Amino acid sequence: MPLKSDLELASYALYATELVNQFTADNIEDYPLFELLLETMHRLCQGGDNELVLRYFELH
Repeated sequence: MPLKSDLELASYALYATELVNQFTADNIEDYPLFELLLETMHRLCQGGDNELVLRYFELH
């Protein structure tokens, strides 16, 4: 998986994960948010404009 071997991709993934961690309440399930985070990770691994991927994540 590219996230394990690419420091830049790992930092983007960590940023998205940290946003979820900081802006969600503890012990509250949010399946749509989890799906969005998972889709973001997949898009980061595909290559392309990672900044755009993160902006999409931030807005949704």
